Amino acid sequence: MPPTIIFLDNLNACIDPRLASVLDSLIFRTGASLRLVWSSTAEPEFNVGRARLEGLVRQVSDRELGLGPKEVAELLGSDLSKAIGEAEIAAMVKRTEGWPAAIRLMQIVLSESDKPLDTLADFSGTDEDIVSLLKRQVMVRFSVELQRFLLRLALLRNFTRGLCRYAIDNLAASDYLNFLLRRNVFMIPLDRNRERYRLHNMFREFLLTEAAQTLADGERAAVLRRAAQWCEARQEWHDAVDYALAAEDLAHSGHLLNAISSHYVREQHDVQQFIDWVQSFDALGGVLGVESHFWYVWALVFKRRYQAGRRELDRLASKLSEAANFEEKENLTLRVMHLRLCLELFTDRLADCEQVIVRWLELDNGSDAYSSGSVRCAQSICLTARFEFRHSRRVMLTAHPYFLDVGGPYSLGWIGLIEGVTAALEGNVASAYRELMASFSRVKRDLGADAQIGCSLACVASYCAVEMGELAEARRLLAVAMPNFQSNVLVDHAAFGLEAILKLWDGDISGEISIERLRAWVRSYPPRLALMFSCMLIQRLVVLGELEQAEAEARAINLYGDVLSVEVAGYALSDHPGFSSLWMSTRLQLMIARHQFRSASLLVARQMTVLKAEGRHARLLELELASATISVQLGKVELAAKLLTGAVRRAAQRRLLRAFLDYRDTVETLVRSGCISARSFALRDESEFFEELCRLLRIGEVEEAHSRTGGEIGTPTQREAELLSLLETGLSNAEIASYTNLSITTVKWHLKNLYKKLDVGNRAAAIATARKLGLLAK
Repeated sequence: MPPTIIFLDNLNACIDPRLASVLDSLIFRTGASLRLVWSSTAEPEFNVGRARLEGLVRQVSDRELGLGPKEVAELLGSDLSKAIGEAEIAAMVKRTEGWPAAIRLMQIVLSESDKPLDTLADFSGTDEDIVSLLKRQVMVRFSVELQRFLLRLALLRNFTRGLCRYAIDNLAASDYLNFLLRRNVFMIPLDRNRERYRLHNMFREFLLTEAAQTLADGERAAVLRRAAQWCEARQEWHDAVDYALAAEDLAHSGHLLNAISSHYVREQHDVQQFIDWVQSFDALGGVLGVESHFWYVWALVFKRRYQAGRRELDRLASKLSEAANFEEKENLTLRVMHLRLCLELFTDRLADCEQVIVRWLELDNGSDAYSSGSVRCAQSICLTARFEFRHSRRVMLTAHPYFLDVGGPYSLGWIGLIEGVTAALEGNVASAYRELMASFSRVKRDLGADAQIGCSLACVASYCAVEMGELAEARRLLAVAMPNFQSNVLVDHAAFGLEAILKLWDGDISGEISIERLRAWVRSYPPRLALMFSCMLIQRLVVLGELEQAEAEARAINLYGDVLSVEVAGYALSDHPGFSSLWMSTRLQLMIARHQFRSASLLVARQMTVLKAEGRHARLLELELASATISVQLGKVELAAKLLTGAVRRAAQRRLLRAFLDYRDTVETLVRSGCISARSFALRDESEFFEELCRLLRIGEVEEAHSRTGGEIGTPTQREAELLSLLETGLSNAEIASYTNLSITTVKWHLKNLYKKLDVGNRAAAIATARKLGLLAK
């Protein structure tokens, strides 16, 4: 039996109290073949809950009834659709909210235009055809009083009945709203309980234009002032400030900005919005109060608008003379100093920052918990940058009570970030990762995935994940950090992210990691980061075997000059121990790549002493592996094995796996030679870590394959034997090609065959195996 469909239009017009029982009977006491389709501007009185539970009802909203991009394209026709493009069609839908009448009018206007894109850009609720339609078909049906109510209602971005009654100051407000809802006049509900509404965008544009021509300035401002008061009483701060500024009520706007400044800036609620409000307030001739001015400087600093921040800080400092009494002046002095030291910190002038910190701590009276905690965090950051880890931790212990008193996810996120960075620089990446991820989860939950502090946490955590060999996890974290990379506040936090990115880079210039894109990012930071990036890039290019590119990058930054002479923006980079260390380790990598082993040995000895004193285990591990590599090349196999054993023990305690990937050749050579094995370690954790390392480097698989072949070694050809001798001298592939008059491709082909015959994977292992088999002269 075919279904029977009953259509009921404007059901809201029926006010008979028996309607609910009739609807219940139609819904619950009829067969499946009956269908009911009704339209209403109000919820009909029937058992909605039961109908939904039984799957008998489906509500179609105004959004679903509007036209979407596909329907709009069909209405416009193929020629017009192609002329304006998909993006503009989507913009049409957004602008009209799918209103069929408006879209039809747009279609008529566009089809008559020689330049449809220009016409579309100007089309709005003030278009003459839209205005004519609304006046003749809508407004003319309303009383003069209702029309004036609508003009004032349009001043409100969204509204409730209470807001309408208070702001418009009209006893009939509820009656007017009920009338508009019954007539379905462009009222869009914003919540499922239909307590808050807004007007259709184009209808509101039309009304605002009419209001500007009809309402007196005083009447318009009065509505906006009362709206601001109503929203403030309910702590709807965003709307309150917007309405107060729109009313040009400077006294109320200034009061609101003072009240909300710390919430919007300190807790990163919406820093850019606060900046926009202050600039609008300033354009109206308003004078910021001390509180809002203080947080405005902070907002500019957080947005890395440092020059503007310094100018505003000087304006704030000028208010010191206006302080009413000694206590107020002392408080303002401390706050100005707090901002100044943070500006020095964020512009990478750590020595200047520490000088201000010392003076601030001498004056601190503990009256402002946020400043007291923040300054101690800045001090801890400076100490960590000098690798004074114990002192840094002691300072952070004094900062904890202040930030716990202040509360808030942003403040607590900074504690987790600073302590995580300290552990990461020490090389304790596993514990650092746990601390950082706990803070990251809290920040993501409370502030959202795009929060500034969240990006910094993700950058440092991604570095820790890379060092632990958790490469997939590192990529996941970088996927979060990279879109917001430029929101990092400090150079060193951004540097962690860059190092993680480059250590994952495989050298593919067409891949998802673009070196030029990274260069563009670092240019927006203080200049130290650009030099650090170049050093990291050089080290990665060396690992990837791209020595020529590495040399070119080294020449570009004058890597072979004295680090003490490196100066940018008026200050010496040698003042940053971390930069000096990176500079020297990069030179060391190039020395090894050039086979300058004697010079490299001297540099390793000097750096080893420094790093041990600083307690930086991740960098010490890299230095031990570099030293082991030098020893292998110099034929000091026993010393190399001893160094590698120490490196494994250091790494096992901290889950430092990745560095061994960069020194795969050295590890494989020493394992194959039998100089080191799992039996070399007394502790079970260390031997298990070594076995895990071998699996990661696939050394075990190679050994098993070698055992299955019975250890048979192929006899090198005359050309392969010649190349083997040249390998021993330390020549690069390019140098061997030049010496033998072969192409580099041919050299690589011969070496590939040689490695296969010797059952090795790299040149260091080939030399060691050849010596063992007596294929090279003693």
